[in-house]
Amino acid sequence: MDAFSFGRLKSCCLSGDPLVIENGTFSWGDDAPTLKNINLNVKKGGLVAVVGTVGSGKSSLLSAFLGEMDKVSGRVNTNVSLVDRQAMSQFGFV
Repeated sequence: MDAFSFGRLKSCCLSGDPLVIENGTFSWGDDAPTLKNINLNVKKGGLVAVVGTVGSGKSSLLSAFLGEMDKVSGRVNTNVSLVDRQAMSQFGFV
């Protein structure tokens, strides 16, 4: 890990809230924005349920947090770890 990455990690981890999106707009590649004007702040230790119909953007919201979508505008701060259930099952944890 280089000094720049360590500095970003340190500032991210000390910022307080582990999940923050402020005025976020996100798209999949060159497509029109999929998520618009997203504001979400999850406090440390918080529990959040994202509920909606098929195609309403639940998976896209998670993808936006993980940096898998293109951020058109806004601010995203993430300080989380995610382990895929399929990867865990390969090692007998699920």
